[in-house]
Formats: sequence, C-alpha cells, structure tokens
Amino acid sequence: MAVWGRNTPWRQGHLLSTESAKELGLFHQEETAETLVLVISHDCDLAQGDLSLEPACEVIVGRVIEFQNGNYAWAKNVRKLHLSFSAGTVKLIGEFVATDRRIIDKSALAGHEPVANVRLDPDELTVLQGWLSARYRRSAFPDEFQNRMVRVRDKLTKILAGTGDNIVSIFFAVDRGEDVDRQGPDDVYDLTIFLLTSAEKDPKEVDRVAVDVRRAILDLFRKAFKVGGKWQNIELRDCYTISEETMTVRQSRRLKRWHTDYLSLRPTAKT
Repeated sequence: MAVWGRNTPWRQGHLLSTESAKELGLFHQEETAETLVLVISHDCDLAQGDLSLEPACEVIVGRVIEFQNGNYAWAKNVRKLHLSFSAGTVKLIGEFVATDRRIIDKSALAGHEPVANVRLDPDELTVLQGWLSARYRRSAFPDEFQNRMVRVRDKLTKILAGTGDNIVSIFFAVDRGEDVDRQGPDDVYDLTIFLLTSAEKDPKEVDRVAVDVRRAILDLFRKAFKVGGKWQNIELRDCYTISEETMTVRQSRRLKRWHTDYLSLRPTAKT
C-alpha cells in the first residue's frame, strides 16, 4: 500500500485521471462521462506527510465543457468557475461549482498519479486560487444599491457573457466607498465602472471587445436610470477600461469587484 509523504507528486491544480476518480467514487452529478476532479488543497498542506496533522485532501468535482462563458471566466462569479487548462498537450475547459467540494483521505490518494497531459499554466492557477479565496473575501454592496441594480443586472450579465478572457474583472466605485442606503429615486447612487482588460490576449481583439462592452453598458444604464434627462436611483458617471498591466495596487484596494452573482450585505435582501 502506498504511503503519503513529502515527496508526493500532487500539487494544487492537478487533475485526477478518469480511472482514479472512478476508484475513489468521485463523479459529476449530471455529466458522469465528462467528470473532472481537481485538487484544490494548498501545496504546503499536501506536502505535510504527518497524517495526524493533515489527514485529508480537498478536491472539487467539475466537468468538461465545450465553450467558456465570460461571466464565469477569471473568477468573475464566486459560485461557478470556467477554467481553461492550456499548459499540457491536451487543452480543455472545465466548469467547477464551489459547493461541489469533497474531502478525501490522503492515504486513499497516495497510490494515484496526477494527469500528466492536462495542466494549468501559472496564470490559470492564479485564477483558481483567486476564485477559491474570493468566496471568503468578496465585496458586498449596500442592500438598497443591490435592489436598484435588479433593473439592469441580468442584462449586464448578458453583456459580459460573450467577453471570454478579454475582460478579466469588472470593478464598481459606489459613492466613493461610503456605505449608504439611499432613500427614494432622486437620492441617487454615484457609480463608476472599471473594466479590467487582459494583458495576455490579442490587443486588437481586447480593445474591440472593451469598446463594445463599454458602449453597451453606458447605453444600458442610461435607458434604465435616466428619465427626462435626469438620473434616478443610480447615476453612472462613466465606464472606463483599464489594462491589468496598468491597474495600481492602490486602485485595486479602493475599488470593489462586482461578481456576477450579485452580492448583498444581507441574504434576505431583494436581489
């Protein structure tokens, strides 16, 4: 019987083979034949050979999909992730849902080897790590702001759906960071949107997508919240595009990332 030790070949972001997943009883609930099982425990926890301290490994069960939805790429949604595996000889896209995590004993995994031909590149691993942590440190917006966003949120999500990897994140600056529940349609929220664009993709394609998305967002908010030339409920000051290469650390701290599952301060709020 194989013994778990510090020399384990397993690392965060490695995939189990189809045979290993079957042997360990790990199947996607809907797409059994397309099951992907991804190790998500941190490398340091995996390397801990004393099973009395770290007896288990955490994995997430997902599935292979054909196309990437821009709403779920780059950890834009904290509940579902579309993640490309591009570093191996076999390229594929996986879909993972945060609630499909499983715990398995290291001793059960010890006799298995990770898939060699399907791998995450460093940027894709960073996306995975960001998605895993975002569930516990995601931004929340005032409940009244979220209530008002109901008018546009589905259409905004649809606009972002076709952006793929070109738009990495979308950030909101609401009332300059103040947490205010405003009263009445004339008491408007001040909103500025920032579209963070990829530095890895073709610049011409990124610019084209960003221009189209910016135009669509401006038009959406004007139609939804501008009445008789006057803003009501939410005033969109502007929608800017900024490359991930040029966004400063200070900007990333001051702005709040908007996820496509519409986070609110109270789970009972209307969203």
